[in-house]
Amino acid sequence: MIYSAHDTQLINMYNWLSPLNLEEDYVNYASTNFFELRYSESCLNGPNANESCFRVGVIFNGVELVLNGCDSTGGCGWDDFLNFMDNIWYDGYSVNDLNEACEQPWDAPYSMQGKETFVQ
Repeated sequence: MIYSAHDTQLINMYNWLSPLNLEEDYVNYASTNFFELRYSESCLNGPNANESCFRVGVIFNGVELVLNGCDSTGGCGWDDFLNFMDNIWYDGYSVNDLNEACEQPWDAPYSMQGKETFVQ
């Protein structure tokens, strides 16, 4: 997957993903981010081919990010990635209509107030 965005969008994405090995207050010009879907060919060609043959990697400026609940090498196993996303995915007001949910007023958590990376 290719993701193109402004620096503020990337830093907000990293605040949301909260990788364990990244502490950035800003995103450098021409930064890169990749989401990679990886697979094991031998697993897919084997008799027990299923979702466990896949992994997801998130790479920022050449550094593989470690996400909570995933092992620190080779990205997240598919099931671990789905569990991670379920834990951080929006589940509040109007969860089935994100356009409506985005129209609701929002106050920054205390931990984000005053940070330059926060865009209101």
